[in-house]
Amino acid sequence: MHSSLVEAAQASTNSWRRERAAGTVRAVMGVLFGLAAAVLWGTADFFARLASERVGSRRTIFYMQVLGLLCMSALLAVPGTLPSWPSSRAVLLTAGIGLLNVAGGAMLYRALEVGTVSLVSPISSTFAAIAALLAIFVSGERPTTYQLAGLLLCFLGVVGASLPPRAANGPPLSRRGLGLASAAALCWGVSFFALRYVVGDLGPYFTVWISRLTAASALGALAFAQRKPLPQPRGAWLWILGVAVLDSGAFVFYNLGVATQLTAVVSIISSLFSMVTVLLAFVVLRERLGRLQWLAVAVIFCGVGLVSSAG
Repeated sequence: MHSSLVEAAQASTNSWRRERAAGTVRAVMGVLFGLAAAVLWGTADFFARLASERVGSRRTIFYMQVLGLLCMSALLAVPGTLPSWPSSRAVLLTAGIGLLNVAGGAMLYRALEVGTVSLVSPISSTFAAIAALLAIFVSGERPTTYQLAGLLLCFLGVVGASLPPRAANGPPLSRRGLGLASAAALCWGVSFFALRYVVGDLGPYFTVWISRLTAASALGALAFAQRKPLPQPRGAWLWILGVAVLDSGAFVFYNLGVATQLTAVVSIISSLFSMVTVLLAFVVLRERLGRLQWLAVAVIFCGVGLVSSAG
């Protein structure tokens, strides 16, 4: 009798340890997916700036959606990527998410085209705070104390890393595009929060495909209605293809993240794309980084460490 009780207790303890270990792995994987999305989005935004300078934001965002749709169509040809029986409600909600995403993307690309990158990028990255607040107050998510502290450090680090250094006698920074960046953040905050309600039904790949199809169709219909043609972006195809592949991949990683981790956590982690854009500007365009930016990078690493260890 005593031996049976001991064996039962040991089995229960082992089961609890396995569940805890599996939960920790899922939490860490969610953070890694969010980081992957941040790297891809940050690089995509940098490419989008280069493409927009050549052919304008309208053609960049339209052809990025078209090429992204083709890329996702090829991916869906792989067995196991399509959901079995997606609900019509999830499909319609995803279409709405696609419209919000493309509206946010169009406003951001226009802001990048006319404004200061190192001001536009951090403002647009505040979408993560909007998504996190919606997840906490609407869906009732409850991050741990360590996660909340880590998320706060990440958010503060993103803002600090994105603030451009400026000489004392330098020209004032342009405020153009800041309103567009704020509106883009609002659209993205709502849509990224809503993704948590469709990924489980549609999967991480089909969700992106529907968003791309909706966005490309809406942009094409709008150009036709306004009688504003969208000629081929000659001289910028490679940049736009890069944007399409990276942006689509980022959405896939984000969807995988919200399937394994809290939306509040993944959204804040993925907002590190702003820092990636600024660092690329530092490396490629030789834009200077000040002490505040390097300190902010260290703060971000601390924040990511706290979030990752709090699974």
